[in-house]
Amino acid sequence: MNRIADHIRAIIFCISDGVLPGNEGRGYVERRLLRRAVRDGLKLGKEDCFLYKLVPIIADVMVEPYPEIKQRRENIARIIKNEEERFRETLFMGNKRLDELMEGLRKCGQKTLSGQEAFQLYDTFGFPFEMTKSILEESGLTVDENGFEEEMHMQRERARSSTQMTGNIFDEGPISTIKETTKETVFLGYESCETESKIIGLIVNEQLVDSAEAGQDIHIVFDQTPFYAEAGGQVGDIGIVQTKDSKVEISNTKKSNDIIVHIGKVVKGRVKKNENVTCVIDKRRRAAIKRNHSATHLLHYTLRQVVGQHAEQSGSLVAPERLRFDFHHFEGIKKDEIARIEELMNERIMENAPVITEEMTLDKARNAGATALFGEKYGENVRVVNIGDYSQELCAGTHVSSTGEIGLFKIISESSIAAGIRRIEAITGNEALARITQKEKTLDRLCAVLDAQENMAIQRAEELIQQIKDLKKDVQKKKKEGARKYSSDLIANAREISGVKIVTDVLEGVDVGDLRKTVDSLKKSLSSVAIILGTTENGRVTLIASLSNDLVKKGLHAGNIAKDIAKVVGGGGGGRADMAQAGGQLPDKINEAIDLAIKIIQEKIENCT
Repeated sequence: MNRIADHIRAIIFCISDGVLPGNEGRGYVERRLLRRAVRDGLKLGKEDCFLYKLVPIIADVMVEPYPEIKQRRENIARIIKNEEERFRETLFMGNKRLDELMEGLRKCGQKTLSGQEAFQLYDTFGFPFEMTKSILEESGLTVDENGFEEEMHMQRERARSSTQMTGNIFDEGPISTIKETTKETVFLGYESCETESKIIGLIVNEQLVDSAEAGQDIHIVFDQTPFYAEAGGQVGDIGIVQTKDSKVEISNTKKSNDIIVHIGKVVKGRVKKNENVTCVIDKRRRAAIKRNHSATHLLHYTLRQVVGQHAEQSGSLVAPERLRFDFHHFEGIKKDEIARIEELMNERIMENAPVITEEMTLDKARNAGATALFGEKYGENVRVVNIGDYSQELCAGTHVSSTGEIGLFKIISESSIAAGIRRIEAITGNEALARITQKEKTLDRLCAVLDAQENMAIQRAEELIQQIKDLKKDVQKKKKEGARKYSSDLIANAREISGVKIVTDVLEGVDVGDLRKTVDSLKKSLSSVAIILGTTENGRVTLIASLSNDLVKKGLHAGNIAKDIAKVVGGGGGGRADMAQAGGQLPDKINEAIDLAIKIIQEKIENCT
């Protein structure tokens, strides 16, 4: 019981910090803790999910030092319950898998389960090694303990290597050298889209250099910059850096601690260390990013209104062409909820509420009620973005001055990305207008095709669909009538050998389905019959061979006949004894193939009499 208490407390704190159960890194450790607690509960007779019920208790105990846990207790409990339910399903599958492995050992006359298989039960199904060993011993079997330990060792090595930092210019090397003399790059992008800056570091091929020429890919560090570095889900700025004699196109901006690194290519002249340059971001792109970033804050607020307070942000992407918002929710958003979200969003946009940013201490921001995002880590001083009197979030990104600048909001997709995590993708501003314009063009074109006014388009389409359905019924009816009549004609013209009717013909303008229906109709009308029907379409031959049951009992085989006649038309064939199909690419040989089939059938029948 002490272990359960310890594990559930750790799990709750992990989830509160934004770490969700998963298969990698911290999420994997958290999942192992939860599964261990579930197994301990099973030993104590806890057959149903129980860990999630402990969340309110721990939230109350920890309310003073960690008030955010109580605020998020419902969401944390949902996540834990979902993980418990999934693990119980996994345990059931693990038991089933162990039974299969034990049965396999018995069939092969073996008594030892391999270490690899025992590790799979442990790693995939959550089976503790001791449980696997105990169940095997009860059945008179053993397990390769050394092999299991080897697998565990390899897993630990994989985990260790995956957590090690890989060497690159952002972690060590030239950037670390720059950090020795420069504490930070001053970001001026909140106030300005253009700055006069000094180059304090140039990197080419992961080496510090004094200059770079046209054609070279470079990383640049300035003393100050208007370029926003990728962070908090917002993509980095692009733009140009220039002097009267040189020009660099910046394609991305990233951050290493407090140093902003500009990634680009020299397209004109030469740039030098300590040179003064003009930095200009792509203003149109930045404006689109600002619209989308402010929209994510509005969306966060609106989602919690529509689907519940548990709909906390889990992640985001803010790009110029779209926004992506991940949040906690355990079922798909319904169509009427999507419509309501869009309605509320656009109402807030049209209100043109002011968007005001303030810098303050983290404690002051929390006391003021600002929302700290799930899993984000903050310094002592933070930036708070206020929208109207309803949204207040800690955020270092760039934003519009008022909600009206967002222009228009439109959701383009809603989906699941993980257990308990949903994703909304949306567009704003010009992108949303472009989408509406495209839909209007599509509607205009559809109205032209339907020869109907816009307000009558749906009714007209429904009428046409019904007409098509009615016509299809008529066609099917006439086909059946035609097949019956055609079958009668075929029977009348059929040859007879030793009391067996042999029906053959080449049908024009029919498909394989029609051939089979004709065959079925013929077999219902005749007790002892051999049928070979063919058709040609687009330079290909299709032949159907079918035999009544009495002929099959005498040793005739439609599949063998199909194989033989397929060679004549340059193809292949085969099938069951009573029904088979052949195909080929020599349509002019179709009658020759049918003649061969008649000969084969005749010889077989005569040999049987």
